[in-house]
Amino acid sequence: MKKFADAWRGITTSLQHRSVRIQYLLAVAALLAGIFLKLSFEDWKTFLLCIALVLISETFNTAIEKLCDALHPQYDEKIGQVKDLSAGAVLLASLYAALQALLILIKYTGERL
Repeated sequence: MKKFADAWRGITTSLQHRSVRIQYLLAVAALLAGIFLKLSFEDWKTFLLCIALVLISETFNTAIEKLCDALHPQYDEKIGQVKDLSAGAVLLASLYAALQALLILIKYTGERL
């Protein structure tokens, strides 16, 4: 139970960061859109996987940034590169999720690319 409590504290701590809160708000908006569109079971699986991918990558990015700041509070080019790589992973996850959402939206609205 302690490990679960520690993990939950990690999630709530991550919510102190603006970028994480934004991702959670976007996730809620996506979930509401999925409910509105009455997604199929298969589409829900894709949708939820994309949401999880973005939230997980944003949480890891925040953890990496916090660790870098703790280890090297002053600006350092190599630390900056680590932070950029971590942020890049979030961007890739977000772009993938946005593309999947677009494909699902097209399917439900009948629009064509």
